Amino acid sequence: MIKRTATRLGALMCGLLVAAAAAMPAGATFPGKNGPIAYSFFPGATNSGADNFELYTIVPGEEPTALPPQNPRKDNWPDWSPNGSQIVWWHQWPAGNLDIYKMNANGTGQTNLTTENAGADANAAWSPDGTEIVLDSNYQTDTGFSEIQVMDASGTFWRQLTHNGPDFDNFGQFSPDGKRIAFSHGSAIGEDSAIYTMDATDGGNLVKLTPDSLMAFNPDWSPDGKRIVFVDSSCEACALAQDIWIMDADGGNLMRLTDTATEIEFRPGFSPDGRKITFSSIPLTTEHPDASLPADIYVMNVKGNGRTNITNTPDFNERASDWGPKTFPGSENG
Repeated sequence: MIKRTATRLGALMCGLLVAAAAAMPAGATFPGKNGPIAYSFFPGATNSGADNFELYTIVPGEEPTALPPQNPRKDNWPDWSPNGSQIVWWHQWPAGNLDIYKMNANGTGQTNLTTENAGADANAAWSPDGTEIVLDSNYQTDTGFSEIQVMDASGTFWRQLTHNGPDFDNFGQFSPDGKRIAFSHGSAIGEDSAIYTMDATDGGNLVKLTPDSLMAFNPDWSPDGKRIVFVDSSCEACALAQDIWIMDADGGNLMRLTDTATEIEFRPGFSPDGRKITFSSIPLTTEHPDASLPADIYVMNVKGNGRTNITNTPDFNERASDWGPKTFPGSENG
């Protein structure tokens, strides 16, 4: 297990536990026409970590599609490959350890990529060319703690990019040109979480993008690489509430997209055409101020307007969405 002091951010995220050309450069969201959104689904109204969440897909305005069942218990945080042919995600076992899996877009070929690590491997995302995957993992790190690492798409060769020990480093995402990785970094008490970028080869040239006034995490690059969307949970008066922000890739033009003191909004991601953002939201009410109500998947315009609930199921849980590119028939099998 990861040797890490529990933090407000860590506890919250565990509670929530979230025809493109492959040769084109791509980031966490891949350029092209908008295809299906992958997300984690549970047919119940609780947020228990023991619940059997499975991965589904949905095209906005259409009915959701269930993928073939994954492992019993929680499957979460899907991420589409550059050409939309595969999905990676993390699975939580009964003992609490996490593994990274990948499968074809139609749910076939489910493969555990991190069988050698008995600890935690989470929050995986593809590289632009589809040959590598960035993730948070404590597998053979020089610090003994979870760090940002990169493995090849078969889970064989690894390189460690961060070396920050008990500080947390998570939610890594490759930039569109593949040269940089955006990620969250903060101290063990979680009060100074910020978005950083670093070189994808060795973790060098570290740049902090968000100010100390924000508790920023969970970044996602726009398909053209010019902007980054992320989550902020700095509002102490709002209890657990979180909002979505956007900024230029160099940290400039910081702008708040949502201002919802009674919602937990998380896992924002751009659409492949760069015009919309998908995210998850959990309502906070007087009767349920503890994030125990189920989440829904939303879509809004990149400026924050036009917010639409695309799942709208008050008794079911849908969360941790990622928007994939539209593929041609037959290409979804990998």
